[in-house]
Amino acid sequence: MHLFALLARTARQYPRAEAFITESGRRTYAQLHADALALAAHLYQKGIRPGMRAALACRNGLPFVPAVFALLRLGAVCVPLNWRLTPAELKLQIGHAGAAYLLYDGEPQGNVPDGPEVHTLDIEVDCRKLQAAAGLPAPPRMSDPACIIYTAGTSDSPRGVLLNHGNLLANSANYCAACGFAAGQRELATTALFHISTFSRLFTYVRSATACFLMKRFSPDACFEIIQREKITSITQTPTMYRMLLRSSPGLRRAGRTISRVITGASNMSPAERQALREMFPAAGLYDIYGQTEAGPGISVLGPDDFSRKPASVGRPMPGVRITIVDEKGRALPAGSTGEITCRGRNVMQGYFRDEEATRAVLAGGRLHTGDMGYMDGEGFLCLVGRKKDIIITGGINVYPPEIENTLLLHPGIADCAVFGVPDELWGEAVSAAVVVKGTTVEEILVHCRQHLAGFKCPKLILPVSEIPRNPAGKVIRGQLARLWGNRMQQAADRDVL
Repeated sequence: MHLFALLARTARQYPRAEAFITESGRRTYAQLHADALALAAHLYQKGIRPGMRAALACRNGLPFVPAVFALLRLGAVCVPLNWRLTPAELKLQIGHAGAAYLLYDGEPQGNVPDGPEVHTLDIEVDCRKLQAAAGLPAPPRMSDPACIIYTAGTSDSPRGVLLNHGNLLANSANYCAACGFAAGQRELATTALFHISTFSRLFTYVRSATACFLMKRFSPDACFEIIQREKITSITQTPTMYRMLLRSSPGLRRAGRTISRVITGASNMSPAERQALREMFPAAGLYDIYGQTEAGPGISVLGPDDFSRKPASVGRPMPGVRITIVDEKGRALPAGSTGEITCRGRNVMQGYFRDEEATRAVLAGGRLHTGDMGYMDGEGFLCLVGRKKDIIITGGINVYPPEIENTLLLHPGIADCAVFGVPDELWGEAVSAAVVVKGTTVEEILVHCRQHLAGFKCPKLILPVSEIPRNPAGKVIRGQLARLWGNRMQQAADRDVL
């Protein structure tokens, strides 16, 4: 079994069922299968061979999907890129992956690098006249690599998660079982296809013969219009996107009454937000999913029966996933004890591409060590209590403080700095930076960040301080910075009241 076989099977069983839809076009499963085969033949003629890494840089849209399945049919390794990164960041990932080809969708972004070391190919071409099945290599095996997804990836040491066909097949089966994906359903996908959550759901949709509407750019008003026009039955978004929907007019929100399934994940929602979500989608079963790129990504799911009853939990293990809470020495802890969350299952990655040391550390003992801290309650529900790593999750996207700190320290007017997350009503967390300055201004620092970092990584708040709090080992005490930020905000609020 391999991932392209999912598409072939669904195309046989549901040839006329709609597969993927955008504002610019529609494809049935039979059409998608034919498009992917034709594109595979085209890419094979252009030199892409089994085992080669091929980067994919394009926005949400129809060209992305057949390109993924074409590469998978060839046994090539798909490397979806975050097209919002800077040219230097993208070049670093392409180089680390050793991608010989860079595929784009007819609208190459200005930040996509080009050079003699990588061949660029436009995938938005009419190649249906090719004899698609003739001359293609043997299909891949379940154990063959399918994709490399970069998690931090733009630092000096990119971290690419290597998932094989079996990992993504297992994850799609887990999602179908846990969330009830089935033929005839119609899902609205608003998140970026380069992100593991949406990328992996491509195979869930295909496995279940679900129709998926891909939004090119998220807009709350457009979401409700699409829900109504396309008779959408299911929606998967980040908490930030749901917060934006909740701010829409009551007239628009009435379209949510027809939704039967709502899935959230990536960061927490408050009990009040969960209740507001239930009111906006009164007929829907609500799900909260916890996962990581390294797990392909599903680890646990909180279902409709427990969504309101267990607001502090991220649910029970996904089907096929086993979760164990361990102490510092990797020993299993009993229910109620806080430790590091680990898991195992056929969905767990093969490792970090070209990083054996990090792979050994994170897969120690045959379990994926998530770096997150939590506990299992008496009913077997997983509860998160914090992150072992100081990742900031803003708008559902992981941001890594060391990368931003390194960029800040390139500025000659910054003597020291530390990056941390603070609560944000819209984005979940906002990237903030405490800086020890020496002859510069906050505005100059922001300009420097915008020149060297993708927009979602740029600090939203700059906090000038006299020194960065550190422990005896020299590590930043980020909790003190968060408290300092809270005190500054309270002082500002008090001044406004007075």
